[in-house]
Amino acid sequence: MSHKISFEGHRGLLSLVDQSVIFYGVRFSGIIEAVKFLKDLKPDGFYQPWCYGNTRGVKDLLTQKIYIHNKWMDSEKTAKLYLKVCR
Repeated sequence: MSHKISFEGHRGLLSLVDQSVIFYGVRFSGIIEAVKFLKDLKPDGFYQPWCYGNTRGVKDLLTQKIYIHNKWMDSEKTAKLYLKVCR
């Protein structure tokens, strides 16, 4: 079971079973983890979940930029290269 929640204009879901939250299709273990992620995102942007290996983020559907590790990458190619180098 889940409840709709909101944080500074970002809409998401809270799981009552394990207290995890979902924003823009990305699951976080709790609201504190989600807040760190959401701080650089505009509320209600056109985002879709983006994953590469074990890294999760969002893709801005208007600009095609990828948001991972609290940074905006200019493309999927750049994001993947960044993740390969940072491993």
